[in-house]
Amino acid sequence: MAATPDAARAADFVAPPEGSTTVVAEQSGPQSLTFGSGTAGQQAPALRDDAASGLPEGNQWRYSEFINAVQGGKVERVRFSKDGSMLQLTAIDGRRATVVLPNDPDLVDILARNGVDISVSEGEQQLGQ
Repeated sequence: MAATPDAARAADFVAPPEGSTTVVAEQSGPQSLTFGSGTAGQQAPALRDDAASGLPEGNQWRYSEFINAVQGGKVERVRFSKDGSMLQLTAIDGRRATVVLPNDPDLVDILARNGVDISVSEGEQQLGQ
C-alpha cells in the first residue's frame, strides 16, 4: 500500500478553517516559550526543570539523593530532628524536603565540608510542619 501525504494524519484529524489564526510556539531559550502569531508574542513563565537543576523531585528525598545534592552544592541548610532519625533540608532554590537518616558517622563532616548550615530542632514538633 503506497503512502500518501494524508496517510500520516489521524483518522479524526480536522483541518482548521481557512483564514483562522494559527498559534505558533517557538522555543526561545532553554526554559521559556514564546507564544503568538507573527512577531507579537507573549512570554510564558519559566518552567521548573528539576532534572536540569540537579535536585530530586518531591518533598521526601532518598539519602543517596540528599548526599549527591550536598556534594553538588545544592543544599543550603539542614535541621536535624531532635532524635537524629531525620532531617529537613532547604535547597539553594528554596525548596524544602525531608530525609530519613541512616546511621552515618561521616554525615556532619560531609555537610561541613560542603558549607551546609547545620542546626538541630529543639522542640517536639515534627519536621516539615
